[in-house]
Amino acid sequence: MDWYHALSHLHAAATLIYGEPGDRRQRWLNRQETLLYQGHARQIAAAIQHHADGFSGERAEKLRAEATYFLNNQRRMRYLDYREDGWPIGSATIEGTCKQFQTRLKGSGMRWSRPGADRMLTLRAEILSGRFHQTWADLANSPVL
Repeated sequence: MDWYHALSHLHAAATLIYGEPGDRRQRWLNRQETLLYQGHARQIAAAIQHHADGFSGERAEKLRAEATYFLNNQRRMRYLDYREDGWPIGSATIEGTCKQFQTRLKGSGMRWSRPGADRMLTLRAEILSGRFHQTWADLANSPVL
């Protein structure tokens, strides 16, 4: 789950709870962002639900929806684990890489079969990762099947 997408839900909840920006809203947001960064989506959901219990009508429903969002996606919000494993928590890196591959495969006059595109993407990924020469050597030294 993209970090910035999750933050937008957190900010929506803060707006529902506190309204316009202010000190109380900012303190609450800072605490929740820290919890989110540490991967504690369940605690965030409980905090939002606690506030929802103090409201009624559409405001309470929207807060419950935000709490449900954090509960339903908590396994995708293990940001501490992801960071420790060296994974990005924002989608910009992935989106940029996808755009890069798309540019390489959709040039003027290019037509790729699925197997051909898969092979080209594999080669391109190896080149960009800096592993191409090692992979090529491994393949050259592997037994023929």
